[in-house]
Amino acid sequence: MARLGGGLRVQPAQSQRKWLRTCRVLSVLACVVTIIVLSSATDIILESIGVIPSGPLYDTGHLLLATAYCVVYSVLPSYLVARLAPDYPMRHALAFGGGLVFSTLGVIVNIQMQLGAMWYPVLLVAVTMPCGWCGGKLFEATSRPSARRLAELQR
Repeated sequence: MARLGGGLRVQPAQSQRKWLRTCRVLSVLACVVTIIVLSSATDIILESIGVIPSGPLYDTGHLLLATAYCVVYSVLPSYLVARLAPDYPMRHALAFGGGLVFSTLGVIVNIQMQLGAMWYPVLLVAVTMPCGWCGGKLFEATSRPSARRLAELQR
């Protein structure tokens, strides 16, 4: 047993569960921050150099460009959340799904404020789970232990 401030005794398993929960939450928060920073920075850069106009987007070419980088920016944070998760990396990548909640909020905001073509935020919702799966698979593919390490673990 470990003692916390005030003489409270905590079972090691209980403190480990709290640590795992904290790590899980932090991995998802890191994913959220990554998506927001990458997407916002790309939007600002593309607008500043004149690739896409500022304001509502209705041009299909501009929206396909935005979809392309949003897909990449959904796979990478899903990989990140799988990498940072203390356990069950694929579950974490799929649970986050590349920002399903935020994409759904984007649909709602677009309906209310007429920010652009309706198919774009709906498409982002449709691709979030496959992007989360791809990020989890990318983690699984790149995190396999080497044959020597595997042999050491079996000893």
